[in-house]
Amino acid sequence: MNIKLVALDMDGTTLDNNHFTISAKNRKAITDAIAKGIYVVPATGRTFGELPKSVRKIDGIRFVITSNGASTAQLTTKKEVYSNLIPLAPAINVLSIIKECKVYTEVYYNGTSYTQRGIKSNILRHNPFFMLYSAILKNVQVNNLAEFVSENGKPIEKIEIIPDNVSQKEMLEKKLNGIPLSITTSGMNTIEITNLGTSKGEALAYLCKYLHIDSDQVMAIGDNINDLEMLKWAGFAVDVDNADPAVKNVADFVTLSNSKSGVAHAIESFALNQR
Repeated sequence: MNIKLVALDMDGTTLDNNHFTISAKNRKAITDAIAKGIYVVPATGRTFGELPKSVRKIDGIRFVITSNGASTAQLTTKKEVYSNLIPLAPAINVLSIIKECKVYTEVYYNGTSYTQRGIKSNILRHNPFFMLYSAILKNVQVNNLAEFVSENGKPIEKIEIIPDNVSQKEMLEKKLNGIPLSITTSGMNTIEITNLGTSKGEALAYLCKYLHIDSDQVMAIGDNINDLEMLKWAGFAVDVDNADPAVKNVADFVTLSNSKSGVAHAIESFALNQR
């Protein structure tokens, strides 16, 4: 095995259960891999601006895949090297449908998350880390998301919906059925919408071509449905022990859970100890 790049999902995989910090073991393994000349690439459903400081501060991380693959950029300069954005018309159509349901929604645009003023998610509101999450991420509130996107007049990275319960999620999925966009989930009952062809896997493939790295030289580590394409594309797919069962079906190896520094265990086992 000749690993030249490690792609890491963030929430539920690399980050601790508080969604902000990274264990000392994970940090050391990542740092050691970088020192060995291996690219370590965060691949997240979050916007560029939502990447935790605990990850940003790791010296040597050069690229980051954000918004489920809608954007890939250099970490230090923010220069974009790849994007696949939702065109204006279908974005406005989706947001108009969602507005009728009065459900918590985020629009990812240019590395920033925008939400509609006055609407909060029951799931986030009852999450013990919600206040910290809101304070740190500083989502920008607007009066009307559909109008904001229309007036802005530019494609967007992603639409994330957080229904209050499973019934509301199923209702929304029926309403959105047939819309020519990509729909996935990353847990916490979310619905995540990007442009057709957008995925962490597609973004990873482009970045590796840019860096002249073959898929069999890539190890990807993830935990949820929005990691599937990335895991399938990588030559070596690793799931954390807390991964969704559907994701574990494509794994070449199941490491320890995110709370037990599973990322470090995988990097040490397969990237740092290569023969």
